[in-house]
Amino acid sequence: MQIYVSSAGAAISPQIRAYAEYRIFAVLARYDDVRRARVVLRDEADGRLKCSVAVDFFDRASLRASAKGAHTAVTVDAAAERVAGLLRRTLHPEIAAASH
Repeated sequence: MQIYVSSAGAAISPQIRAYAEYRIFAVLARYDDVRRARVVLRDEADGRLKCSVAVDFFDRASLRASAKGAHTAVTVDAAAERVAGLLRRTLHPEIAAASH
């Protein structure tokens, strides 16, 4: 699995990039069919940060999630949690249904 983290027009420190890579990896590590993930961190016009994540699989369609927030780590965490939820609903719908 490959994870690419980039920033589009945002002054993102190497520590934040490493954190984003770590958080997304932690969510995706349990899934064998993930080929790669792309994470883009971007400053929005309203002063908030947007974290967009696209996950590509070997044998199925990709999925995408994003989150916006005022604090970088919180925004990355929110995007990672959205990816985790999408993965549960997409790859394990029986587990996701039982948890509601």
